[in-house]
Amino acid sequence: MSGNSPGPNPSPLSYYLNDAFVSSDPLLVAGFYDRFRTLAELVDWMQRRPSSEPRIREIPGSAEVVFVVPTADVDGPMARHCRDEAFRGSRILFLESPSRPDPFYNIGYYLNRGIARALELNPHWIVLSGDDVRRLDPPEVLTGGLARLDPSRCNSVFTIPAGHYHSVASQLSRQRWTRRFLLSWSTAKRAVVSSEERFGADLHAPRSGGYQSLLFQPGYRHWSMASFGIFSAPYLRSLGPAPFDPAFGLGGSEDVEFCLRLNRRADRLAFLPFRIGERVGATLGTGDARRLREVAGLAYLNYLVRRDPTKYFPEGYDYLRLVAGPRH
Repeated sequence: MSGNSPGPNPSPLSYYLNDAFVSSDPLLVAGFYDRFRTLAELVDWMQRRPSSEPRIREIPGSAEVVFVVPTADVDGPMARHCRDEAFRGSRILFLESPSRPDPFYNIGYYLNRGIARALELNPHWIVLSGDDVRRLDPPEVLTGGLARLDPSRCNSVFTIPAGHYHSVASQLSRQRWTRRFLLSWSTAKRAVVSSEERFGADLHAPRSGGYQSLLFQPGYRHWSMASFGIFSAPYLRSLGPAPFDPAFGLGGSEDVEFCLRLNRRADRLAFLPFRIGERVGATLGTGDARRLREVAGLAYLNYLVRRDPTKYFPEGYDYLRLVAGPRH
């Protein structure tokens, strides 16, 4: 296995590192980072980390709007809710992990596989969603609203009102001392801060406003899809075979990187009244182990943004102060 796609069996060292990375024990995840001396070594491991191959289970329905949904279990209660309630009547492509748990789950690789299959159906719109959603509005509200929009003139649609974890106004910004102080009260949380600093993960992507303004400095504002994103098929087709960077792996900042590129053309974003809920953390969990895993994705995001800022900011935006400013 190499290049984030399936292949020969990984080496014993690859299994060892991956087992620590996906562990639910924060101490094991923290120890994973001790295996890397530099950011370059961590990035190399992320880009080489293999991916399992999803089983694509297709649910019949209208293909005007196709829903792409990674899931651990297509027959489980969350996937059934997607099929019977939240996305009822539309074509659904479930991307099912081959094992539970799946140590080589890769959200970016799974989404790329699902998008490729969805584009073969020639839809107008493709919705990327977690399986941990809750129906609030009938799905016809979404499909009917999208039918009134021109997918050739719009790259993405965000919902109004924003959800807790989708269609959110976010910002790329640096932390304040207050966040570092609040995370200093436990061993696992201190490990989050120290790992971020060690691997240069000093640009974060919190929600804009609210209590987050006490934890993060003002930064570059953008719209983020997070767990539920709506995209025109022509736009996704224009991105080639890998719209998402599979090096982000298990999940964490892959949606931020994608949406930073998306937001460079703010004139091609639209907003649609539609409410859908989410069960935050129901798929990948919450807690210190997940926060520690997400450091890798955040470090990789910082690596990409600093390597080519023009890829992520609109023309005319003064990104130099944000990208090259002091880290502490």
